[in-house]
Formats: sequence, C-alpha cells, structure tokens
Amino acid sequence: MMDIDQHIKNELEQEQAELNRLIQDDPGLFTMVGNAYQGGMKWWMVLVSIFAFLFTILLVWTGYEFFTAETLEDQVFWGFICFASIFAQAMLKLWTFMEMNRVSVIRSVKHLEMEVEKLSHMLSHSK
Repeated sequence: MMDIDQHIKNELEQEQAELNRLIQDDPGLFTMVGNAYQGGMKWWMVLVSIFAFLFTILLVWTGYEFFTAETLEDQVFWGFICFASIFAQAMLKLWTFMEMNRVSVIRSVKHLEMEVEKLSHMLSHSK
C-alpha cells in the first residue's frame, strides 16, 4: 500500500515540477510584443503601431488646442477631436493586446500538440 502512495506522490511531484517549469518559461511582455510582430499579422501590427503613433500626435495637438481655445465652440470642437483620438488609440491598443494574446495562445496550442504527439508516440511504442 505504501508503494502505491509513494508512487502517486512521486508522480504528482514530477507533474508539479513540469508545470512550474512551463510557467517559468512564459515569455515576458516585451517578448510577447516582439512575437506579435512576427508571423502572418506582422504588417497589420506595423500599420496599427503607426496609426497609434499618429493618434498620439493628434491627441497632444488637439489637447493643446483645447486648452488654448478662446471660444466655447472651439473648445467643444477640439475637445471632441481629442476625445475621439483617445478612443481610437484605446481601440488600437486593445487590438494590439488581443493580437499578442492570440499569438500566445497559438504558441501554447502548438506546444500542447507536440506534447500529445510525443505521448502518443511513446504509447504506441510501449505496446
């Protein structure tokens, strides 16, 4: 009975060590950003980054114009454009982070496929 308990305990410890290794191997934020610029969507990422930069310039410019406007109509005009540029920039950043997540999930699924294939190969040769 003790042999079975010890065997189960050893297997669980090995599994936990493997999970800890996988968690430690997760890339950081800058690596994930770099990975998003590779692959099939890299040109979209470049385009979105350019637009995000342009919206940042627009945000600064319209913010300045808003605070230096002399009439209420000008403040409303520049404030609306400033708000729209903030919103556009937020949506572009959201898309960027969703793309980073997609690339990360695809990487994890491919890793899982390789592990399943390796396990299947081991099981087919053990018979």
